[in-house]
Amino acid sequence: MRELLRSEDMVFLRLLSEELSARGIEHRLEGEAVNALMPIGELMAPRILVEDADMQAALRVLEDLRKAVSNDHRTREG
Repeated sequence: MRELLRSEDMVFLRLLSEELSARGIEHRLEGEAVNALMPIGELMAPRILVEDADMQAALRVLEDLRKAVSNDHRTREG
């Protein structure tokens, strides 16, 4: 498995995990318990891992979700 994303933003990681699951992409969310107990930045930030074969599809999901979150944020500001 390879790292798709490492982030301290647990809300975004959970959203991404849900989207990956909905599209049938095998993945693991690692490190959330460690971060909750001892948030020390990027060094131990939670991450999502995906199978090599699913990486391209997972990257598309990540890009789509970032766009959706960005558009939602702009809509709320405007």
